[in-house]
Amino acid sequence: MGHTPQRPLPPSVRQHYARAQEATDQPQDRFVPHLFSHLNVYNTALVVLERKGWALRYDTAEGWWFANKGEWEFLADDPMQLLGLVAIYKHHSPKKKEEYWWKIDQPDLLAKLDPEVT
Repeated sequence: MGHTPQRPLPPSVRQHYARAQEATDQPQDRFVPHLFSHLNVYNTALVVLERKGWALRYDTAEGWWFANKGEWEFLADDPMQLLGLVAIYKHHSPKKKEEYWWKIDQPDLLAKLDPEVT
């Protein structure tokens, strides 16, 4: 199965949770994000999509995940990205396919949160 390689939390994230742990009585090794991107969440993302009526498939040759419902089809690198794309679709509820139907330009949070992007 194609998937994004898993990696340890970066030092800045570990430091963030270490500081947050100082304000609690939880052991540091138990103070982690409530949910984060990891291979063990893939099946949950797929089940959510299927329960919402999306037909799913995986192209083993190319490593792409697909979700299809009616005339709409979405393609992603992994199941969590696929769930995110479907969430954007649900947010906009487009009635017809138009160029950039999904786009929201303002506010420009990407540039605000990661100034190196601009």
